[in-house]
Amino acid sequence: MQRRKFIIASASAVGGIAIGGYYLTRPYDISNPLLQTLGPQQTAITPYIILDASGVTIIAPRAEMGQGIHSTLALLVAEELDIGIGQIKVIHGPPSKVYANNVAYPKESPLLRALRRSGKIVGWEKIKEIHPQLTGGQSSIRDGFLKMRKAGAAARAILINAAAKKYSISPESLSTSDGAVVLPNGTKIQYTALIHEAHGIDPPENPPLKSRNQWTQLGKSQARVDMVGKCLGKSVFGIDVRLPGMIYATVKLNPNIGAKAKRIDDTKAKKLPGFLKAVPYLDGVIVFASNTWYAFKASEAIEVEWENDLYPKTTSGHRKALLEAIRTKKGE
Repeated sequence: MQRRKFIIASASAVGGIAIGGYYLTRPYDISNPLLQTLGPQQTAITPYIILDASGVTIIAPRAEMGQGIHSTLALLVAEELDIGIGQIKVIHGPPSKVYANNVAYPKESPLLRALRRSGKIVGWEKIKEIHPQLTGGQSSIRDGFLKMRKAGAAARAILINAAAKKYSISPESLSTSDGAVVLPNGTKIQYTALIHEAHGIDPPENPPLKSRNQWTQLGKSQARVDMVGKCLGKSVFGIDVRLPGMIYATVKLNPNIGAKAKRIDDTKAKKLPGFLKAVPYLDGVIVFASNTWYAFKASEAIEVEWENDLYPKTTSGHRKALLEAIRTKKGE
């Protein structure tokens, strides 16, 4: 299943709505990646929040690698949406320019300077052209702090207007609390009961955000949304993915760092079950097989003649090479 289809499949078959802040802060004129995979009873306005009969799902645009970013990004949305962090689900966003990290590469970062010198990239605009959906460099919150809060605030405004339309009352008379729109008489209408009415309502261009003294969740210790799944072994990682016709691979690396393979003999590997192919690449050999264990066993059976070291073998040799590199003007 494609990742985009997986996200849409997460929504209930009875219908859903996706709401998000990208519509308000988009750096590129591109379409919502969810639109292409919606079912007949589903609506996608923007890419960050899915509302269906089962509840609220927040799409996090950064990879959860143990740093807790899914919890933090989701909390930014939940605070503005007036819903508890314990009432939501969080999933990763699909590959899309929509989810580009727009602050990951500061204009004058050491990485950019190095890339410019190497001739591989020229300037900040080249970085923006590839729309990096990057997690790293302590950039997730700097990129998402306003974007995700606006996603929550926009969703809240849409749901208030949806309730106003459903009950034919003024939106100014409504408020929100604990995942529901509150009517003037105190009746609470759960967000999940407003899916149909929310269809077709455009998000406001500049939704008001809560001030710090209005925060009820941000700034306080919260349970991480990924912790239970990881503790119970339910979380799905890249290594857990299974697709039709999928093959597996392992890498046999040259013990001489940076050197390539001169010759590969896979005669023994061809006699083993599941072995498919061995391909030299950079400083190693990629071994393909029909499952992981077969790839490991084939890698052990393959005989490789490696190229020699590309660096001095001793500390004194390293020092000499470094001093020579400093003295040379080559490349300056």
